[in-house]
Amino acid sequence: MLWLLEELEVPYQIKRYQSEASMLAPHRQMIEQQLASQPWFAGKRFSIADIQMSFSLLAMQSRGGLTDMSSTAAWLATLQQRAIEQGGGVVPAS
Repeated sequence: MLWLLEELEVPYQIKRYQSEASMLAPHRQMIEQQLASQPWFAGKRFSIADIQMSFSLLAMQSRGGLTDMSSTAAWLATLQQRAIEQGGGVVPAS
């Protein structure tokens, strides 16, 4: 996305894009640390917190935003496997 903004020479959007990415960095780090330390968002058991977080993280995954978030990617894989085992479907990542 950034390359397109640079190619079009749209300075406000370039600055905004870079700013938003830097604002998200602490949140991405918090999510990754949380899932590195426990299997689910609210602790040892699957909860509504995991369902709520799944929407945003599936969207992030579909845009290639989990490349440096191995615990989060593993959590999503576990969540999708859980859905399959319980007879639900899986939302494709792309």
